[in-house]
Amino acid sequence: PSGGRSPKFLVYKNLLVVGLAWVFFFTAYQSIANLQSSLNSDGGLGTVSLSTIYVSLIVSCIFLPTVMIKKLGIKWTIIVSQFAYILYIAANIYPKYYTLVPTAIILGCNKKTR
Repeated sequence: PSGGRSPKFLVYKNLLVVGLAWVFFFTAYQSIANLQSSLNSDGGLGTVSLSTIYVSLIVSCIFLPTVMIKKLGIKWTIIVSQFAYILYIAANIYPKYYTLVPTAIILGCNKKTR
């Protein structure tokens, strides 16, 4: 099944793919977060969005990571967490309160699992 490759090679390959994926996701997220208050200064939307991420992060850190890992497993928890980043980044294409705040809550609930 592994095409003659050693299991150690497959582990390193998977690690490299997951690591690169996180570098790309986090680079995109961090760029948007750094510009959020100036790009979405309409009524403080950028600041509200970032504040919502951190408030939901603080509230969900108490119980959510353990529950997610137990129910989904490590691989699916990573996928769900990456999907949360994708949603938040995509919501910035059309930045309104009804797009950014819900996706900020979703991201905040999943952010600590990375």
